Amino acid sequence: MKVVSITDVRQDGTRVIRETQQSGEATLIVIKSRPAAYLVGAQQYEALLAENQRLRREALEHEVEIAIDELRRGEAREFASAADLMADIEAEIAAESRVGAPAPATVLPSSGEATVRAAAPGHRTRPRAARGQSR
Repeated sequence: MKVVSITDVRQDGTRVIRETQQSGEATLIVIKSRPAAYLVGAQQYEALLAENQRLRREALEHEVEIAIDELRRGEAREFASAADLMADIEAEIAAESRVGAPAPATVLPSSGEATVRAAAPGHRTRPRAARGQSR
């Protein structure tokens, strides 16, 4: 990967852009020797976006298949509300980030209200690609 200073970009930005496009690799732009930004050609950026979208879709499809299999085996948990499900998911994520293991399951009884079904205890209830993103 090529590294250029912000001064080089200011002095000859067109050359820096042309060289980045021709190389097909990212160029790291530094300010005072510290990384500030990456420059990639438009074609490379669009290809990266498409690949990212494809990978996220595959991960989601895989997680949905796992959840459907668990539902068929009767391993789903019931929650009294979507808020209870979200609280359980958040507790699971917090526990995983502390010790790297899933949180123990909290099963809430249904009280005649509509219930929300979720995957089995310890199973990731959201696609890996969605973890860490704001809701």
